[in-house]
Amino acid sequence: MIIACFDGMTENIFNNIIEYLPNHQVLLNDSNYKHSILYNENLPHTVPSWIQIFSGKTYKDTGIYDFEKRNRDGSRLNEYVKRKDLQGIEFIWDKSNQNRFIVYNLWICIPPLRINCHYPLIWTQWDVLKKNGEEFIFELCSEINSYKWCIDTLLKMRCEVLIWHCLFPDQIHHAFSYEEKYNKPISDKFIKAYKAVDFLLGKMIKQNDDVVIVSDHGDCGAAFEEIGLVEPICAHNRDGFIASNFLSELPSNHSEMYLMFEKYLMKEKIKRRN
Repeated sequence: MIIACFDGMTENIFNNIIEYLPNHQVLLNDSNYKHSILYNENLPHTVPSWIQIFSGKTYKDTGIYDFEKRNRDGSRLNEYVKRKDLQGIEFIWDKSNQNRFIVYNLWICIPPLRINCHYPLIWTQWDVLKKNGEEFIFELCSEINSYKWCIDTLLKMRCEVLIWHCLFPDQIHHAFSYEEKYNKPISDKFIKAYKAVDFLLGKMIKQNDDVVIVSDHGDCGAAFEEIGLVEPICAHNRDGFIASNFLSELPSNHSEMYLMFEKYLMKEKIKRRN
């Protein structure tokens, strides 16, 4: 099974510029694929969202709200979540033989998590919120070849479950203004950035493996919302994206997503016994 994690990928944005995205057109038109909105009942932030998808634990269980550690009152500690801070959280790869998994570039800590994979991590755009669209496009073009090489190489490796994460969609949403994303005509720079995401998407949907394509949250332009102890979150909403070429029924939220992974792994375990 290949689990392609596209951070912040938003279905309505893809659909608005679908004529520029041939691989996404294949995904939407292929009768073997199902696709839907994946509702985020957790914090619509990258780190707690992916933690729930792969462990079933919410930010209330883990105390992890964002990339940065926080006090109980929600104030920042100016210290990033590290891998050691994930100890005590049981992920799907902990519940099975970890050798069955390859995890690459998963943004649930800083630097991103990798398991059974020693390729260089791709996370130089962490400072993207300080960049504009032009700067982002320049860096995106320089890094897309790194992603292409890594994906091509990872797909050749022997494993039962490959999990890899791409931060580009969320970075795109933060780097471009509301006008560039939502006004007509949509900015050429914005379209160019999403075409890069579509290129990576094509790498997944052309495989013969069981494929799940998932995003943790969506983008809502310039909206703000107050959630729990966390200060207002800009440009995120709860509607992520889910697609698959083998699931008979798609999960509707993060809790169901985790249960689906558990069920799949148990099914494969029984299959190996027989």
